[in-house]
Amino acid sequence: MLYYNDDAAEVYYRTCNAPRFKSNSRKNCRQKKDVSYSRLFYLPIIPRLQRLYASMSSAGHMRRHKEKIAKNGFLSHPSNAKA
Repeated sequence: MLYYNDDAAEVYYRTCNAPRFKSNSRKNCRQKKDVSYSRLFYLPIIPRLQRLYASMSSAGHMRRHKEKIAKNGFLSHPSNAKA
């Protein structure tokens, strides 16, 4: 679950009611930020695709489905299907 806007203050997971954060063992010391059990990372796809098409060794593999269409009537890749 992504905790954003209205859900940012949630402390327990909605589906399993497990705690969202690990227990802080140093509560008597200065207060530190809570550490979550799991994290969500966003990896933007556009810069990765730009690098793949910029490389001469991988650009041919990226264009294969458009350039090498099977003409023998056999389905060798899902891009060859009608749907």
